[in-house]
Amino acid sequence: MKEIKKVNIGSATMKTVEFLKKNIKGIEINEEGVTEIFKTIAMQTEENLEQIIAESLGVEIIDSLN
Repeated sequence: MKEIKKVNIGSATMKTVEFLKKNIKGIEINEEGVTEIFKTIAMQTEENLEQIIAESLGVEIIDSLN
């Protein structure tokens, strides 16, 4: 796995959307869906947010995002 220290939440969210589209057969995510994903991520704790980002990017986060 790649080691990363900082992630831009916007690009990470878009990569998460692409990850979902690629890995879930038949899923369609429109602009409202992307907004909902942003809202869902915003409601997560920092620990969960790091986990979501790491899994969607296929990386391991070695340092806190802060």
